[in-house]
Amino acid sequence: MTDDLVKQWDAAVSATQDATQHAFAVADKMADRIEALEREKREAALDALAAHGQAHDAYEAQLKAEARLAKAVEALRMALTYNTAMHRGAAEFNKRILATLAEIEGGKG
Repeated sequence: MTDDLVKQWDAAVSATQDATQHAFAVADKMADRIEALEREKREAALDALAAHGQAHDAYEAQLKAEARLAKAVEALRMALTYNTAMHRGAAEFNKRILATLAEIEGGKG
């Protein structure tokens, strides 16, 4: 009877050891997966920050381009005013200025 109990004990211990080893193996895989997901999350956050920086840079460039365009429109309007006041016979030049302004301003001329 004792031999039978010892065998049962050994079998139970062996099964427990196998289950424990399996549980630790699964836990290790889970830890590796968690580390990989955290790394991916960090990389995604850095990518998002980089994209935000690029969008900000593009927006700043757009503002500068719009400011330069506004100055060009102002200069053309001043040229049109001067040309009309000083050279009433320069209708063809005025048409070109007005056409350029209309193109720049999207037909608002």
